[in-house]
Amino acid sequence: MIANRIKKIHDFIVKHDLAMSIFTMAVMALVLFIVDIGCPTRFLSGICCPGCGMTRAVISLLHCDINGAVHYHPLVFTLPIIAFLFINQKRINAYVLNTILALIIVAFVVVYLVRLVDPSNEVVYADIRRGIIYKIFYKLTGGKYVL
Repeated sequence: MIANRIKKIHDFIVKHDLAMSIFTMAVMALVLFIVDIGCPTRFLSGICCPGCGMTRAVISLLHCDINGAVHYHPLVFTLPIIAFLFINQKRINAYVLNTILALIIVAFVVVYLVRLVDPSNEVVYADIRRGIIYKIFYKLTGGKYVL
């Protein structure tokens, strides 16, 4: 009896946490969209993150532009796999789940590094002068310390 009650409370909390997480991410995405920041990592540091281009890739997919989606992020097609794994994580063997997630993470890192060093890639770049941290530092020092 008590065990069932505890399980119901636990399930409620897990569902509530998932709903709150999704709501929080949606609000954050809306705020970033409204203030036109885009990627917070790129905004702060001037260095694109491994996921940069993914939102534009999804938007391209919604417009049935597969070439555009792959251009913005070649791993856009891993999103349904990640969603499936997230939704069914209790039904999948932990070793298999962790192996697939590790492979996806490795793929993101490899693709990120390749895109970062490719001079013809305009989606992913590393230029700290574009970041707000550098700009603030530049202003505070009166432009004395320039990279």
